[in-house]
Amino acid sequence: MSDAYCAWAARIQAAEAKHPGYRGMYLHSPQEKGGLWTTILRFDSEAHLEAWMNASERKDLLKESKFIIEHEALSRLATSFPGWVPLYPMTGKGPPDWKTALLVLLGLFPIVMLELRFLSPVLAGLGLNSSFATFLGNALSVAATNFFTVEIALLWKLLPW
Repeated sequence: MSDAYCAWAARIQAAEAKHPGYRGMYLHSPQEKGGLWTTILRFDSEAHLEAWMNASERKDLLKESKFIIEHEALSRLATSFPGWVPLYPMTGKGPPDWKTALLVLLGLFPIVMLELRFLSPVLAGLGLNSSFATFLGNALSVAATNFFTVEIALLWKLLPW
């Protein structure tokens, strides 16, 4: 069944790629037998995504897939970093991508600077391969960024304002 699905996914991806605003597609196979496939579509605007979602070509391809797809669930993410960046309550949309990128940069920069100042010398003193030391530093930076971002977001929601 997965071969049939992959062939169909290649056809629909080729059709998506011809649509205005298409930025890419990611197809993730199930982790276990009988698991769910995940497809992530990216378009440059909500209008272009809506145009594709309502396109007759897409509808025809979905009809063709009925014999291989048992269940379909759609989710839309309004921000580049769902869960990190709040949505505006009035519009249900997130901030512009440049603001989200700036927020991530401002959160990551101090952690990376602390890593370079304190962790890197320790790792170098241990005689670790520089590639492995860089990987380890990056893994710790990402973990720290995620931890502090989530903790701050939880604290923010708990504060009585």
